[in-house]
Amino acid sequence: MKKFLLSIFVISLLVGFSSCKKDINQQIPNQDQEDEMMERSKKVVSLIRSFQEKMAGDLKSGGIISLDSAVWNMEASLNYDYAQPDSASKNFNIVKSLYTINIDANLMVMLDDIQTVYSLMEDTLLLQYNAILNPVKIIVFTNVTIDSTQGTTAYLSVANGFGTNLYGTYIPFDEDDDWIWGSYYTNDLAGKCVGNEYYGISDGSNELEWRLNGLSSPSQPYFYTDIVEYQVDFYHCWYNEPPNLPRVFSTTNNDHCMNNTELTFYLAAADWIIYDYNDPSNDGSQIVIEDGEGARPDGKHFMRISIEDWVVGNSIETHVYFITYGTRLIAPTD
Repeated sequence: MKKFLLSIFVISLLVGFSSCKKDINQQIPNQDQEDEMMERSKKVVSLIRSFQEKMAGDLKSGGIISLDSAVWNMEASLNYDYAQPDSASKNFNIVKSLYTINIDANLMVMLDDIQTVYSLMEDTLLLQYNAILNPVKIIVFTNVTIDSTQGTTAYLSVANGFGTNLYGTYIPFDEDDDWIWGSYYTNDLAGKCVGNEYYGISDGSNELEWRLNGLSSPSQPYFYTDIVEYQVDFYHCWYNEPPNLPRVFSTTNNDHCMNNTELTFYLAAADWIIYDYNDPSNDGSQIVIEDGEGARPDGKHFMRISIEDWVVGNSIETHVYFITYGTRLIAPTD
């Protein structure tokens, strides 16, 4: 059974999303797909529960599994137990941590070592969650990645995504929604363009981010496996049709003010990037967007986007997208 840390059900999401229309048919399965997903989900849940039983037991038998299998099981188990990926949050933050695990020449791992590292990952996840002062918070996902292997050591990284301030209604950009593009030069969010309104509270990239992270209310609980993150930037994302603007914001104007029309344009462009499929041959961590292609990998569902504010070459102010996708499965109700 999933260990929900916070039971808040969010309804009526994305009401009035007139500026940016998602391809809903790509995100919501039909009945045949639902039945197929249910069968696949049962098999995956059985694998997860078997792994958890081993992690909770006495592993003196000295069993071994492959490094890839160890990483898949640790990630799937943490997401199954703790994540609430289909609850929309106004704020989203990723916290990363690093781990090592012993491997042999064939990239096999002892179950005892997996148990130790898995316990550390679980403890760290809960410590990071409990350190969030906001009382309204959720764990969105845990992404476990093999960074490299060297000799008898594998280097792993874990990205834990957290959401705070859940909300239930999508709000399009209004006429007075004019925001400073981002907050690269200061730790304080830059706020609106006039009168220092919302200084320290939000800025242009944050306003785009929380709208893009709005999720439709699920008819049943889901969990995710095989989580991946892709980076998208303006260098690789040109809009080759009128008005010939990049799909990702960039400018050479210092402290650029994004007016509501500009924000609405980049909201629609980012939505297209998120939900349109990418060439399946592109399996790198940095997606190269060609005309007519988005960032979405085949068979994956969008989970969250994090928008960072970068300055490139001391002159170009730009947004950089880090988009997380996963394989969606149905969580059992028993």
